[in-house]
Parts: sequence; structure tokens; C-alpha cells
Amino acid sequence: MRRVVLSPDAHGWSPIEGEVDRYGREIPAGLYRTGEFERVVSLLDRTKAAARHLTEYMRRTDPMAKTIVFCVDSEHAEQMRAALAEANADLVRRHPDYVVRIVSDEGDVGREHLGNLIDVESATPVIATTSKLLGTGVDIPTLRNVVLFKPIGSMVDFKQIIGRGTRLFPDDDKLSFEIIDYSGATALFEDAEFDGVPESMTTEEIDDEGAVVAGDEVAEPEPEYGQDDAEPSPPERARKLYIDGLEVSVTAEGFYLPDPMDGRLRLVEYADHAADELRRLHGRRR
Repeated sequence: MRRVVLSPDAHGWSPIEGEVDRYGREIPAGLYRTGEFERVVSLLDRTKAAARHLTEYMRRTDPMAKTIVFCVDSEHAEQMRAALAEANADLVRRHPDYVVRIVSDEGDVGREHLGNLIDVESATPVIATTSKLLGTGVDIPTLRNVVLFKPIGSMVDFKQIIGRGTRLFPDDDKLSFEIIDYSGATALFEDAEFDGVPESMTTEEIDDEGAVVAGDEVAEPEPEYGQDDAEPSPPERARKLYIDGLEVSVTAEGFYLPDPMDGRLRLVEYADHAADELRRLHGRRR
């Protein structure tokens, strides 16, 4: 599991006195935090920073690994899709459907993308951004990355989302999956009833509050396309404020693995872990 803390999430974001959004609306004073991002204030530069970080991770591991990014709402899913398309312009040129948005608004196009995402024989789409639609009842055997870019307030919702990655598919050597958390949602892993310990975890975070335990998939209903992802229109006074021109960075990164004795995360040196893994693999080949 990778936990990534971006600077607005680590410190919060406050407007300067009299600051206006891109449409000239004054931004109320105060300290805005993760739960308000993309609901009250939309920070496009934060979304772009997450897209760049995810792109760099996939370039290091497998740029064709099937990935779902869970966003706050349909608009945020489109912003993330556009940011990922920009960060992966070379791959998008070769594979026009490399990154897509799958929400109810997409209609028949979304259904086609969903079918191809599920199809183990289809190489694309590789990355799908969504908000709610893919959180339940979608079986994607080759899914390797579950990306959380939205706060999650329910353990049931959390388990259902994580359940997208728990299906094994040995024919494609898919024996595990990665959780990449940009919103601190993995704090919900602190649940003694969430059975099982993952094979390994990698986290990128500024503290050690997160804990991950992979378990059985929660029983869930099949989604009905075009309904589950629908979001009510907010009242006029609740319209988002759109903020541009922020400096956003990853504040710090750490590497955690579960302790074999109790399954709790322990901070380790990445170089030491990599050396141990190389020795272990070398010993298997001998």
C-alpha cells in the first residue's frame, strides 16, 4: 500500500485576504482541508500533482497495469482523466483509450469502456477514473492498482472499493494488487474485524497512522449503469470555487511493510527491503 500526502492535504490550504477564484468569486476565509477539496474548493493543481505522481509510479512498475482512480465526483473524475492524459501524452497517442472516465454521464461510450476494462483480453483502457460507479459489483480480474483520491467515510464503502482488486488472476500473473492513497482513506484499515494480512505494502506518507489489512470481499449488489454514479446537483450557493496557480508537491515518502508477527505496519529502509528481496529471489533460482 502506498500512502501519498500532497502539500495541501498535509498543511491545509487558505486563501489570501480578498482572493477570488477563476470566475471572480471571492473565496471565504478559512483553512480548507482534504474533506473539502473538490467539494467546496477545486484545486486543479493538486489533481495534476497526483496525476504526475501516479504516472511516475506506473512508469517504474508497469505502465499497462489496469488501474481505477476513485475521485470525489464526476467532474473531478474528468479533471483527473485530463491530467492523466496530459501526463501520459505519448501513451495516449499510441492508445487513444489509455485513460478514460467511466461514470453514468458517459452513456454507451462508458459501457463500452467498462466492458473493455473488464475484458482480460483487452489491453485498453488501462486507467479508468470514476467516482461511484466502479465501487461495487464490478469484477476486473486483471486490476492491479486501486487509487483513492476521495475521502471515504464508511468502512463498508472502503471494503467494497478495495474489493475491486482482491480477485486473483494467475493466468496473467496477477497475485496481488496495490492500493495508492492520496486522501488518507486508508486510516479506515484500523478495523480488527477486517481479516487477513497482505503479502506486502509500500506506503508513501508523512506519518505512520495508516494500516492496511486485505480481506474477503464484501458481498455487494451488481451496479446498474447510469444510476449508481449519479450525483445530485448542489444548490447554487454550494457551487465549487475553482483555484488556480498553486504550488503542490509530495511532502515526504516512507516505506512500510506488515510485521510478520502481528501484521501491523513497520517503517523500513527501502534499500534494505530491496536487497532482502533480491537475495530471496536469487536463492529461489539456485
